[in-house]
Amino acid sequence: MEIDKRKYSFLPSKKYCSNKYSLVPLRERDVESIRKWRNEQIDILRQNKPLTKDEQSKYYHQVIKKSFYEKKPKVILFSFLIKNACIGYGGFVHIDWNSKKVELSFILDTNRTKEPRIYKKEFSIFLKIILNIGFKQILFNKIFTETFDIRPLTIRILEECGFDCEGRLKSHVKIKNKYKDSLIHGLVKEEFIKKGDSINILITSVSKKIPLIKSIRKSTNKINKK
Repeated sequence: MEIDKRKYSFLPSKKYCSNKYSLVPLRERDVESIRKWRNEQIDILRQNKPLTKDEQSKYYHQVIKKSFYEKKPKVILFSFLIKNACIGYGGFVHIDWNSKKVELSFILDTNRTKEPRIYKKEFSIFLKIILNIGFKQILFNKIFTETFDIRPLTIRILEECGFDCEGRLKSHVKIKNKYKDSLIHGLVKEEFIKKGDSINILITSVSKKIPLIKSIRKSTNKINKK
């Protein structure tokens, strides 16, 4: 079955949960939805043309499936689920295994991004789960992001979740015939650990049913109040 094959060899669990939300190794059944979301949101991505179904399928079979068995894969991607329905995806790309540095990637269902309250809540929950995986399970030393300066809410969420703005690349991208800046945010493991409960949530090991961190209710309440 697909679920038996979709486990990263270096991670102890197949599923990381926060209440009804979870991250699982990227499912093949989700790639078509992801392709559509990427094409609909192409302006916020480093993607210069729409993806075809064939391109998306090849990428999954040639890159993603292979990554489940590699000790040091090029990408580590997850389906972001609410219950069992995919509402987004993301993970780690451009991995530098020597320096333990990695770029974070994320896209939410296009319809959900149109409601700021939902986007803020769900992107924040995704960040809290993925940061725990990155720093505590995979032991990366630094996680960074690149965000085009047309996304003020995304930038604010990153900073609320512990990321520091490390630089601004002036006129770095061209979007709808206008040059825009690109912002680089970073978070190092030492700072993540120092901030402790303020950016930690519950991660449940499905195989062992053991809660590793007990702060999801506090975190969710904080998100909902903002």
